[in-house]
Amino acid sequence: MKNSNFSKKLTIALTLFVVQVFSQSSFTDQRDGKKYKAVKIGEQVWMAENLNYNAEGSRCYGEKGLMYLYVGGKGISLSPSEIQDNCAKYGRLYDWATAMNIDTAYNNSGDNSLNVILGNVKDKDSVSKNILWGGSDVKHQGICPVGWHLPNSDEWIVLAKFVGDSIAQVGGGSVVANVGDLTLTIANKSSNVGIKLKAKNGWNQKGNGTDDFGFAALPCGYSSSADYFYDFGEVGYWWSATENKATNARSRRFKYNYDNIDVSINKKIHKLSVRCIKD
Repeated sequence: MKNSNFSKKLTIALTLFVVQVFSQSSFTDQRDGKKYKAVKIGEQVWMAENLNYNAEGSRCYGEKGLMYLYVGGKGISLSPSEIQDNCAKYGRLYDWATAMNIDTAYNNSGDNSLNVILGNVKDKDSVSKNILWGGSDVKHQGICPVGWHLPNSDEWIVLAKFVGDSIAQVGGGSVVANVGDLTLTIANKSSNVGIKLKAKNGWNQKGNGTDDFGFAALPCGYSSSADYFYDFGEVGYWWSATENKATNARSRRFKYNYDNIDVSINKKIHKLSVRCIKD
């Protein structure tokens, strides 16, 4: 009976802890009047849904292109209503330069050196076009509303670390202590971060999360430069403001079959989702 009471008190305490580690709010993007949910997780305030600002070159999933359920499969055209529904639920997809609100010349597609040697590219100066942007990724507003910015890779790490630390405090993982007959389990700091940040619904193949922090990550996939759309329902990609090299930049990837989140390196010409973080 004593252990049973202890277990109940522990459950209540842990539940209260989870409730207290984040708080929700909302704000309006003055550019187009769209209202967004926001959530404070630790010391950071994140958008709790994807950006849906109609910047030039951005796309709703399936817009002006074909949706592929798997690589090598047959492309599917979505109806206008389906495309708009995707925008309303998942936000828009942006190439890196558009997400950064910088010249699209920095969306370098690759090194043209070999093509110059083979004679496929006559303009030898095109080789030099694959240059780094080289700007600061600290509080870079990019395509985000005023007062918000595109998170850099370090800010994504802070989020994952906070969620990981919180998981460690609320349990789940490897056994570290015994209290009488009650086994208290504590998670490794980085385990299950993806599950805790993924939405409770919307992921295929039993990939839903528990959304313990109100982040509600959804799997909108990505678009190639040719407007071919992939990974819908199974993977979500979010840009960071951190450049990797001339042709690509860092992002974060959530997968339906993976409990954590990945650091992903994506071509700048690909279109991914955007989550903004408050200044």
